[in-house]
Amino acid sequence: TNSGVIKKIDALELGKLSVALGAGRKSKEDKIDYTVGIKLHKHIGDEVKKGEVLATLYINDNSDCSEINNILDKETFLIEKIEEAKAKHDDAMEEWMLLEDGM
Repeated sequence: TNSGVIKKIDALELGKLSVALGAGRKSKEDKIDYTVGIKLHKHIGDEVKKGEVLATLYINDNSDCSEINNILDKETFLIEKIEEAKAKHDDAMEEWMLLEDGM
């Protein structure tokens, strides 16, 4: 299948990415560039299809492109196949229903 559900977004990696873009500081003397940033288009629990855009990066000439590429090579977004996610959801709902019935 070419679709899935976002199970995890690595906030630490997004923070490192923000710093590499120039939107954050490594030291208090560093300047913040208010023209760069990250816009997330998808969030945890959202269904996604292959090729769908998960995030947009706003960069400029001062952004550290080699560091950006290193961070993007990591698994910042963990996507699970929809069938697996639905099976886990169904199992969890069944367990909840059993607990609700007092069993």
